[in-house]
Amino acid sequence: MKVLLIRPKTSSTMGILSLVNVEPLELEYLTAICLEENVKCEIYDGCIEGNFKRKFRQITFDVVVLSGYINSVDVMKEYARYIKLKNKNTKIIIGGVVAEVVPELLYSKDVDIIIHSGGFEPFRELLKINFDFNLAKSIIGICYRDVDVWIKNSFQVFNIKKLPIPNRRHFYKNAKKFIYLKYHPTAIMKTSYGCPYKCNFCYCKNLNGSAFISMDLDQIIAEIKSIHTHTIWIVDDIFLLDRERFLAFGERIEKENIKKNFIVYSRADFIVNNKELLPFIKKTGIEMVIVGLEAVDDNSLNSYNKLTNESINKKCVEFLHENHIECMGLFIAGIDYTKEDFRNLRLWIKDAALRIFTISVLTPLPGTELYEKYKDKLTSKDFRKYDFLHLHIDPLHMGRKTFYYELCKVYIPYLLPILKKFVKWR
Repeated sequence: MKVLLIRPKTSSTMGILSLVNVEPLELEYLTAICLEENVKCEIYDGCIEGNFKRKFRQITFDVVVLSGYINSVDVMKEYARYIKLKNKNTKIIIGGVVAEVVPELLYSKDVDIIIHSGGFEPFRELLKINFDFNLAKSIIGICYRDVDVWIKNSFQVFNIKKLPIPNRRHFYKNAKKFIYLKYHPTAIMKTSYGCPYKCNFCYCKNLNGSAFISMDLDQIIAEIKSIHTHTIWIVDDIFLLDRERFLAFGERIEKENIKKNFIVYSRADFIVNNKELLPFIKKTGIEMVIVGLEAVDDNSLNSYNKLTNESINKKCVEFLHENHIECMGLFIAGIDYTKEDFRNLRLWIKDAALRIFTISVLTPLPGTELYEKYKDKLTSKDFRKYDFLHLHIDPLHMGRKTFYYELCKVYIPYLLPILKKFVKWR
């Protein structure tokens, strides 16, 4: 059996500038599982490789697995259509966070199975039965197409503790292409799945049936030691979440004499409530903390159910900088923004001396509370534009062109220095 694992090309706020490009971690997990089951596999990574159709004029694979985010929904369906046209016997499997939260978006006559829960376990089970469709019907955690009817089997919890160490041969082969700002090459790893918080704009709280599961510390350390590069981006939705968990992590990093740089996510309130830990956080090798600040006024933060406030956000940036830890701030530009709101955001960033940030345009993602609130006002259902750069709802207080202009004005004072640094980094 031959399996092709595909990541379609996508874009993001930083990705369009080629400042960020990460390894396809989910495909590297699938590779490890394929090898454990003695199945041949190959990765096609659309973020670094040439045109898919030119590369695969003939489809000789028994199974093709696609994984992507919301802005890849239509692209994955196009791939499936092309593959079936070339080889109608090839089985098409789709997984990923979209498949988990809103699998119905991926229903297509060209797709055979969608993995909606259970992480990678349903894929392993499919390998064990040689993708026999009749046997697959009993696997929990999948949707399958029976003629023209889609059937969704029961939910399966994803136990991240069962994961193998991902096979990173793809990463090492293309290491120079995987970067995060000035850090290159940058590997990524995930030590937990799900999120215990309830921000209404985010997928994460809906993943894994809202169950938050973390790897055991031994498993985390073993994977870190297996990665042969200096910088690791830990892409947990929130890594700095539990004080005792971090202390145990930091102590093991010291004990094992691990000398690596880490980029991690945190909430602002964790940083503020654990200010005294920051010297130790820095000592463990954490060079940058990515924080979902979201907004600079309490009304907006409350509307997102963020459970923080503007004062906490400002102290977070201040405390990180005092300890020589870079802060990457993530903001959301709401459709209710006025010119004054954009100005306040610009001044807040300047006053906080925040050197690196991104501003996402408010995007109601299917499967979230925000989507239910705005679904009748959406002006576009082109998922390719669900990249957090495009407006999907008409702004309330200005035209679209003015909205984009005001957004750009926030970036301009910071973009040129970043680009100058980027030239040096590369």
